[in-house]
Amino acid sequence: MKFHLWKIVLLTSLVLSWICACNSPSQQKKDELTFILKNLNQEDIKSEPDSLKNREENVVSFIHSIELFLQENPTDPDAHQWSFEIAQLYLSELSDPLKACEWLKHTYSIYPTSISAPEALFLSANIYHQDLNDITQARKLYQKFIQKYPDHPLTKQAFIELNNLPIPLPSQIK
Repeated sequence: MKFHLWKIVLLTSLVLSWICACNSPSQQKKDELTFILKNLNQEDIKSEPDSLKNREENVVSFIHSIELFLQENPTDPDAHQWSFEIAQLYLSELSDPLKACEWLKHTYSIYPTSISAPEALFLSANIYHQDLNDITQARKLYQKFIQKYPDHPLTKQAFIELNNLPIPLPSQIK
């Protein structure tokens, strides 16, 4: 009986060690961020000023948590997605298209081979065009997108957007 009990204790400790090793601090933090994001997306948005202010504070706090995660885990396989998520939050929750573009640039520059990079570059061009009305920068980014990702599904749309951009007057060129 003692022999079998010893095997069970050893096996249990091995299994627990394996489980703890699989759930690294990095993975725990990602799970926590995913949970917060899910709750943020499900949060009932009320138009009351206090409710909106609290939501904005929660979003800013969440962004800081993601930034800290990215600083601590720059090579994490999901880092590009979190970088892109920050951009989305700045755009949709905080109405800050310039800050969104900074994070989109971070995404396509730091993680150029990630699946998020093409969409980040395209979205950045679109924001410069639609939200910031910077036609020159939008043109550069659409051209860069077409050059870097000629076979991407968004390339056709990038051509359309590029062809629909107004031609800037010489005084408007930066």
